[in-house]
Amino acid sequence: MKRIAIAMDALGNQKIWLVCSTVIALMMGIGFVAIPALLAPPMQMFLTGSRSDQLFALREAAEILGIIVVVQSILSATQQYLISITGEMVTLRLRSRLLRTLLTLPMSRLAAFQIGDVASRWSGDIGLVQSFATTKVIGLIRYSGQFLVALAFMMTLEWRGTLIALCASACTLVLVNLAMRYLSSQTVRLQELRAGALSLVAEALRNALFIKIAVKQEAVSAKVDVELRSAYRKAREIAVAQGIVGQAINVVGMAVFGALLWYEAQRVISGELAVTAITTYCFAIILMGTAATQIAMLLSSLRQGLAGLTRVATILAIPPEASGGAAGLDLGDGSIEVVEVSVRYPGAARDALDEISLSIPCGSFVVLLGPSGGGKSSLLNTLCRAVSPTCGHIAVGGRPIESYDLDAYRRNIGYMPDDPYLFNGTLRENLRFFTPGASDESLIGVLERASAGDLLDRLAGGLDGEIGPGGARLSRGERQRVAIARLLLADPAIAILDEPTASLDAMNENAVRNALSTLRKGRTMILATHQTLLARDADVVAVIANGRIVESGTFDALRQSGGVLAAMETLQRAGAMPVGV
Repeated sequence: MKRIAIAMDALGNQKIWLVCSTVIALMMGIGFVAIPALLAPPMQMFLTGSRSDQLFALREAAEILGIIVVVQSILSATQQYLISITGEMVTLRLRSRLLRTLLTLPMSRLAAFQIGDVASRWSGDIGLVQSFATTKVIGLIRYSGQFLVALAFMMTLEWRGTLIALCASACTLVLVNLAMRYLSSQTVRLQELRAGALSLVAEALRNALFIKIAVKQEAVSAKVDVELRSAYRKAREIAVAQGIVGQAINVVGMAVFGALLWYEAQRVISGELAVTAITTYCFAIILMGTAATQIAMLLSSLRQGLAGLTRVATILAIPPEASGGAAGLDLGDGSIEVVEVSVRYPGAARDALDEISLSIPCGSFVVLLGPSGGGKSSLLNTLCRAVSPTCGHIAVGGRPIESYDLDAYRRNIGYMPDDPYLFNGTLRENLRFFTPGASDESLIGVLERASAGDLLDRLAGGLDGEIGPGGARLSRGERQRVAIARLLLADPAIAILDEPTASLDAMNENAVRNALSTLRKGRTMILATHQTLLARDADVVAVIANGRIVESGTFDALRQSGGVLAAMETLQRAGAMPVGV
């Protein structure tokens, strides 16, 4: 029922169009059944009348058929239009809802989905649902109506043979339903295999340069081919099963039709049934058999649509991040207290953070220093409430972090990952991501403050210049500075940055450092890095390794103590970087 509720919700106000399409479908189905009854009088006149009566009968039959063709064409065109706009709206709403659900999931749940899996559900599964909620449902109603009307019409002509046909149709539908259950499970498996192939393709395209330089194009392609062939084999199995089911239906239908035709022909020979009656009866049998065949095949498609809807529904059913707390937000004095916080990710053998404690006064600049994998990013994620502590707690402004409304809390945080989020659009659009109404003067001002003012001259169009997908037309250092300018414009109470100078050359690194000096003024700034150079101006440096804070204090004090920070600085000056501590 939940799956049907999701489909009905996706229909929205278009339910009326679906109803109209269904009524039209019923009219078309019943119209086909009415053809024998409408043609019966002229057929009788043609068989028994004079030559002039026969000519008149032919003209009358042609007029009836012409009217039926015109009406059916108008109804068919109207139905196709209604189905098209309804289907597109179903797709729009489902994809919009799917994206919104994904973006509100806890990070631990979101990380479990591969890109290819999401893409498969986004395109393939929702495409199946679109067809299921419109064309297939309407077709099923249409042919069900046609089947019932043809059945009633046949019962009035000859009830014995009709009961035989009805029993044969019922047995066929039972067998088809059993076969469709198998096809439904196989369809789910096929979509999973396609999702695996899409994930591998996404990984290959993301690392295309590395693959080219390693000359491993063929090896990577072969790996994708394995997944594609598995999907092909599964699709072939489904096609074979569908073919067998379809042909079995045809064979049974033809056998029943032949038996009924022989039976009714015997009655004509014996004089129990008129020739015109058997002609009308055979036409009704064909319509009934066609409807039964279509119903069986549509049931197959409906099960495939339900399989796609099931895969989409599994994501939509996942509860979003717990908001918690009251909507009103007052950070108090803005201080941050991390008290014995531990974090362990699902499936991990050890804690990513192990009883970490740290005090961050309001307005201070704190650097989390340490090697990759030491726990710096995990602590930042915990402060952003993207990860919940396994034990311990965090207080902001003297209140537990969970007591604040999640969205309201995050609006006071400016977060910048090591690879900033920039989208395909203009420089102006990217700068206004947090502040849509910012003036051009404000945008130019923050670019200057972030040491990125030269972009206005370098980009064709200045603020209207296109930066490409992911900021592809900018260098890595320029992307970092645009992201810092965006934070300056948003003016958050707390700025959290993860490796802002990673992989930068000396010139770009210096420009980013100048931008960071501007950003830290008037706010609390927490920065994770493995570069001791960025820690020199910090109020507090916390060195993190293996999930623990191994030392903390001012930069000068830690350097003089000859501990981990001093060893890291020595190695970096010598051109080496420790991989562990």
